[in-house]
Amino acid sequence: MRHFVMLASLLCACGTTGVGLHNDNQDSGTEDASVLPDSVVPDDSAPDSVVPPTCGNGSIDTGEQCDGQNLGIATCEIVGNYVGGVLGCTDACTFDTTACEPPANCGNGSIDSGEQCDGLNLDQQDCTTVGNYVGGVLTCAGDCTFNLSACTTSTAVCGNSVVEPGEDCDRAQLAGATCETAGNFVGGVLTCAGDCTFDTSACTPPPDCGNYVIDPGEQCDDFNLNLANCTSLGYYGGVLACRPDCTYDESGCTMCGNGVINVGEQCDGAALNQQDCQSRGYTSGTLTCATDCTFDESQCDMDGFTMISAGFGNSCAVKPDGTAYCWGRLNGADYATPVLVQGVAGVATISTGRFSFVCVGKTDGTVWCWGNNEAGQLGDGTFVDSMTPVQVLNLTNVVKVSAGSTHACAVKANGTAWCWGEGTS
Repeated sequence: MRHFVMLASLLCACGTTGVGLHNDNQDSGTEDASVLPDSVVPDDSAPDSVVPPTCGNGSIDTGEQCDGQNLGIATCEIVGNYVGGVLGCTDACTFDTTACEPPANCGNGSIDSGEQCDGLNLDQQDCTTVGNYVGGVLTCAGDCTFNLSACTTSTAVCGNSVVEPGEDCDRAQLAGATCETAGNFVGGVLTCAGDCTFDTSACTPPPDCGNYVIDPGEQCDDFNLNLANCTSLGYYGGVLACRPDCTYDESGCTMCGNGVINVGEQCDGAALNQQDCQSRGYTSGTLTCATDCTFDESQCDMDGFTMISAGFGNSCAVKPDGTAYCWGRLNGADYATPVLVQGVAGVATISTGRFSFVCVGKTDGTVWCWGNNEAGQLGDGTFVDSMTPVQVLNLTNVVKVSAGSTHACAVKANGTAWCWGEGTS
């Protein structure tokens, strides 16, 4: 169970990506096109699923997106990147978007404004770059949005002594690996680090590794890189180093700066992937690209908002009245304009997390989060996702909150910092 950890110094963290909204008005009959049930993720290419036992009774029950003629508040425009058409309901009580109309340019093979992809053009993205996935096959849906149904998430639990997908090892379990197979070593003892990656610190490098001379079997030796650099290895720039086993360490090399948007980059120089402040959810301003090839939205403006947090695929903001709004990729649909977050008011600070969750600090000093919760990052004592805000337990007098990848932190009025989620147990 993850729990709070009080840090000795103040927090400085950066919030990023994704949120979901839930329709709390569905049962009451209130029509609100700004929110959707968390089950609304249309996917024409997904395999047929088991038909819910209540499907066909005309009511939208658990596990159903629709039922007969009952579509709730859903329309083609709400459930996907469509501009019109007629939304239907299948016999399995899932949305039928075959009669929905995609954007005018969807299908031309080029990624136009409002599109994530087009046909086989995935904008150099894959499952690992568009969300918290470890692999799988990314495709493009008929509405020119990413189809994530074939992407796979890691269910690995580091520390359970089982080597699972995404892990090199787990505690004493090395999956048959040795120093010789884990690197350019001739012997020694291979162990497993706390993050379930190999620890080669006790492995023995080649006998001449460390003498600053490039001997047979070595790519480099300490500061001697054999006249190589990141550019000579095919990168645009960065800093090449040498590992203790006398092989190149290319982790400091990058393609960022070559003017081409590569995998893992939002932009590169003047190449903004056809994005601007308006497409990112702002009303005006100039979008630029930062030196790390991420969008720089500091010159974008949003009239009427007092605080903005830009995420990976969406953004959120707070109005002077304490209401929170989000826009971008929400619940499998794209929203070009801000929509009201239901279930939370009196918001003083907001931060979007890297992997589909959001946290807010309220004026009463409490913290509320919603979205993915696989690492306990919602702070409610569970690992259950919630598409509506839930209160972080045992946390009061908060003045600032910051959401990270799968963890979050907050600063109290007394200057202490508290964190929860992955890495805090």
